[in-house]
Amino acid sequence: FGEHGFISHSTTPYDELIRVPLIVKLPGGEGAGRRVSEQVRLVDLAPTLYDLLGFRHALPLGGCSLVSLLRGEADDRPQDCRLAVTEIAEEGVEPTLSLREDGRLKLILHQTRGPQLFDLAADPAELNPLDPAASEDGRRLVARAAEILQARQQAPRSQVPLDERMIRELKALGYVK
Repeated sequence: FGEHGFISHSTTPYDELIRVPLIVKLPGGEGAGRRVSEQVRLVDLAPTLYDLLGFRHALPLGGCSLVSLLRGEADDRPQDCRLAVTEIAEEGVEPTLSLREDGRLKLILHQTRGPQLFDLAADPAELNPLDPAASEDGRRLVARAAEILQARQQAPRSQVPLDERMIRELKALGYVK
């Protein structure tokens, strides 16, 4: 709390708030003690569980199975599954989009401050932003972010009705004001 000038748990896409370790315990102790350094995403959990349980899934789940990583095999995920996207769209907070690629490069697009590029290997605390226009990787990430934002604007929006109990619980957790 206080890093990057913020005191909150949901309003910035810097790693101290959004990077969380994933711990998996496979049946029979398979892979016990194995550490995987590759970046994974929450959306990858459902396809991984389906694969581990041997279920076929008819619906597109939006993620990629992590079974090969869990078993110590080569990372066979497509490039799109190596890109983590974080979007901050909380009322009263500057809208922000973050793209974290392969755990090395991270682009943050603030609505008012423009893009910031970080080389997380050299600057894990995200204190020294680089100029995204100065590198091919930076320009590629900016273009990818623009594609994502355009797709978000064109996607139909839906609202989920919340009952009073759910609103109280979300308020108690600090997610709703």
